Amino acid sequence: MRRTAACALLLVVAAACAGDGSEAPFTSTVEMDTTTSAGSVPANDATSLPAAPPEGAPTTAEPATTTAPPPVTTTIPGPVSPLQPLIDLAVADLAARLGIAPGDIEVISAEEVTWPDASLGCPQPGMAYAQVLTDGARIDLRAGGAVYSYHSGGGRDPFLCESPLERSEPPPTPGG
Repeated sequence: MRRTAACALLLVVAAACAGDGSEAPFTSTVEMDTTTSAGSVPANDATSLPAAPPEGAPTTAEPATTTAPPPVTTTIPGPVSPLQPLIDLAVADLAARLGIAPGDIEVISAEEVTWPDASLGCPQPGMAYAQVLTDGARIDLRAGGAVYSYHSGGGRDPFLCESPLERSEPPPTPGG
């Protein structure tokens, strides 16, 4: 008798754990043989299963629902670039400067370059720069119809270059 009750209890617990959490709270009624024979334990002792709550009785457990905010993404043409961290910094800086969302900024191009000197392709009037080849990057962004050029190199994060050196070829246009 105890073995039957224990097996029935185990089945009820296993069935309750198998749900995915989207169903209503699980309740079950187990039919048990309540007849006793000599030397057996009556069905209403402390080992009996509790009775199920009456149908329609209020329940206190309700499934919780949460909504995660959508991720913020910036679309970049082509495969993911090894320059992605620098692109992200440039986009964030331009968005902050213009007071717009990063998603409103288009990445026109991002390329590794070797600058001819420490000006990183953005010399300032009256300044002298070390004449040493410097590895870096050039990132061109478009927002509101204007093109913005960001330069980096020599361990410096990308910065907006308002008067870049002339380049040998113009930045690529979208779609061609």
